[in-house]
Amino acid sequence: MSRHRIFGLVASASLVLAAAVPFNVSAAPPRLSQLMESLWTTVFDLPTGDNPFTGGDPCLTLEDPNTGNPVLAPFAQPSDATCTVPFGTKLFVTGWSSECSDVEGPPFHGDGETELRACARAADAGLKTPVVTIDGRPVHLHEVETALIQATLPDGNIFGVPAGTPIDSVGHGWVALIPLPPGEHTVVIHTTGTFVAPPPPPDVTTTTTIIVTR
Repeated sequence: MSRHRIFGLVASASLVLAAAVPFNVSAAPPRLSQLMESLWTTVFDLPTGDNPFTGGDPCLTLEDPNTGNPVLAPFAQPSDATCTVPFGTKLFVTGWSSECSDVEGPPFHGDGETELRACARAADAGLKTPVVTIDGRPVHLHEVETALIQATLPDGNIFGVPAGTPIDSVGHGWVALIPLPPGEHTVVIHTTGTFVAPPPPPDVTTTTTIIVTR
């Protein structure tokens, strides 16, 4: 399965915002890889009715591997979304992420970690690094991969396989971990290039609003 997470406004706004002061990024790649692993594991654990890829709430919450504090990780493909979190919750921005597993068909299938890692990289090979801004300030993304993810799929899982089926997976993508002050924030992500399978098209911009309460 290969999925993207895109936040956005209109494409013209992205061009205006690109010259603004960079937004602070607060994590090194190893921590980001762990968060991406946690994100995909959370997606695997959610049954179809609750899964963000099938109409469930996209405002997923993870646990920071360093502090144990909550991390907001909006995911999936809504045309727009609004997430509300208390102050102190960091934002895990996934500009784009793909994963391959041993329970899917081509082009997202692999057997063993080596094949899975090559598959996830190949899924994103035609994409350019997403362009991300938060409140008009560009965000530097890290390109990361997960460790080998091993999970057990629940009843009604998004792959349509029996409950209890084990899954091995590797994820790849471009991410950042961002501290946000109280207030309303708009995150813009624009991704271009070519992808191994539709959807999405190779030029995508959509919208998410993050409200941080005091």
